[in-house]
Amino acid sequence: MRGGPPRRCTRCCGALGTDFVILEDSICFERRHRRGCRLRDLLDVANGHMMDGPGENEAGLQPAGHPRFCEEIRRGLPAYAALFTRVFQNKTFHVYRLQKHVAGPPAPSPSGQAR
Repeated sequence: MRGGPPRRCTRCCGALGTDFVILEDSICFERRHRRGCRLRDLLDVANGHMMDGPGENEAGLQPAGHPRFCEEIRRGLPAYAALFTRVFQNKTFHVYRLQKHVAGPPAPSPSGQAR
């Protein structure tokens, strides 16, 4: 999957009520199937992006303007670490919790005092 800016990812996931993101290495880094048959290739084409690796692309596809989400989140870059916390990993899965950020000042309590 192509991620775009990490904030856009968290907004999209948050709008769906998502608390966790589960990434499976066999999907993110699939190498068993030939180019054009991998899930990531199908998603790239559906999003109008060129597929990874050597080979021809359909006319009209453009390079993605951002790196793959699967690759970037695993690097633990500050932009991702501020929004996603890894809570589990094994040789197959990586599970991240979305950070819940409160926008703006705290809501006032019924007595009128800020909480």
